[in-house]
Amino acid sequence: MQLPISIWELRGPLSTEIKCFNILLDEHFKPKLSDFSLSVTIPVGETHVQTHAAGTLGYIDGDHATTGYVCEKTDVYSYGVVLFELLSGKKLLTLIERDPVLDLSFWDSIHKEITDKEKGLKLILGNGLSMNVNQVEQAMACMELAGKCITHNRDERPSMKDVTKQILFFIVRF
Repeated sequence: MQLPISIWELRGPLSTEIKCFNILLDEHFKPKLSDFSLSVTIPVGETHVQTHAAGTLGYIDGDHATTGYVCEKTDVYSYGVVLFELLSGKKLLTLIERDPVLDLSFWDSIHKEITDKEKGLKLILGNGLSMNVNQVEQAMACMELAGKCITHNRDERPSMKDVTKQILFFIVRF
């Protein structure tokens, strides 16, 4: 499976709307991002911009939703949610049992769902795909990476470049 990673090889606009629905496959099954209607560009020399919070609940990180701040790690959060959904075969919001409220506890509950290894293994094994032991180990490593991507503190998230390197490492390693 090829993951949508090539968009972050060069600094460009931040999508702020990365979700499975916005990832299309071309005739060679190469993923392409679509819908840049909410994208923003961070000026050279700046680390973030402030915009009106916009996007799909569950895919936008807490800082963006509550403050409107967008930085390079805003898309890392959304990518982590997409990675989770690809691995589990489930929408992340279906795992949240209460009505979502845009506060810290909402993003903490999302993070707990992804980083709980036992829950992660159940989700991966229940995704409907037939996998051998190496593939399950690869999926678990990717699930752990997804957990790092969706941590509430954006300073603790890996950069998209580091995410790309880790995924490529997992492909070679397993």
